[in-house]
Amino acid sequence: QVIQRIGTAYDDLVQPAELSFKFADFYQPPLNMECHFSPHATLLLVGPDDAGKLNFAIESFLTEESVAREVRKVCTQRKWIEKGRPRFNSREA
Repeated sequence: QVIQRIGTAYDDLVQPAELSFKFADFYQPPLNMECHFSPHATLLLVGPDDAGKLNFAIESFLTEESVAREVRKVCTQRKWIEKGRPRFNSREA
């Protein structure tokens, strides 16, 4: 469950875990599309260019599906083309 991973990372500020969403294989252009959780209660969506960095309040992302839905919305707004469902990975920072 993504919400459990987010809660763990949010509560553990001494050894914060990073929640990383890799989208490079699923969108065109497939460049550096990642979504990172930080202990500062934001998710950072890193798009195909340096200007494509967005911060979202952590309250907006309570489930894996809500994360995917928000990313699809951003990709649509920026005219990035979705090729499939993104994969979700978690790793320790």
